[in-house]
Amino acid sequence: MAVGVNGALWGWGAGSYGQLGLGDHNKRLVPTMVGAEEVFGGSKARTVACGPYHTLVVTEAGELWAYGQGAQGRLGINDEQDRRVPTRVDPLHFSHAPISAIAAGDYHSAAVTAGGNLYTWGKGEANNPGSQLPGGLGHASDLANRLVPTLVPRQLLGGARVGRCHGLPEELALAFAMGTHGGLGSGVGEGQGCLYSEMPAELVKKVVEHCGWRAEELGEGVVRLMGGRRTRGS
Repeated sequence: MAVGVNGALWGWGAGSYGQLGLGDHNKRLVPTMVGAEEVFGGSKARTVACGPYHTLVVTEAGELWAYGQGAQGRLGINDEQDRRVPTRVDPLHFSHAPISAIAAGDYHSAAVTAGGNLYTWGKGEANNPGSQLPGGLGHASDLANRLVPTLVPRQLLGGARVGRCHGLPEELALAFAMGTHGGLGSGVGEGQGCLYSEMPAELVKKVVEHCGWRAEELGEGVVRLMGGRRTRGS
């Protein structure tokens, strides 16, 4: 999926669960426009996140839209049905706060609101029956699936809000995101179904300096990023 500078959303690739948002289950071999204001309730698309089987979109109005496979409730629409076109997730689940960031996993989804609250939904159950390994929603020992976005209590996050570097230029933000995933442009590292890659040291340095993060060397070229100054009032 891609968002144009005009706020229009485009999709291509597999569409077997409706995850392209084009109203069918067909694949597309070239970028095909999903739409803009006319699709997203009068607001243009701002950002998009893709899982293997579903897609999440945030509009300029700060609302969340979802489509694709709905099993385990990963769309957040209070059922497990597939959606072939973008469908709005009720803003009431986020206390009507605008969405700042989103992520789409294999079987679950996550969103961060402008106030720094983290919400997760979808598959919370363990992969193997009887296992106590968490399913990825972050709700302590509760392994239940969530059909709608559910707040992760801040005490489970050490009382902290979830933030990001709002002042990071788009070209750095995009390169930073792509550099962490071999399937998104770095072209290296693949194994056991997961993709890893090395981020260019100069890119890491620029991001760290811009966001005011602390970078702790862990050895063998591994860097842990921490902290950060607040920018643009957040």
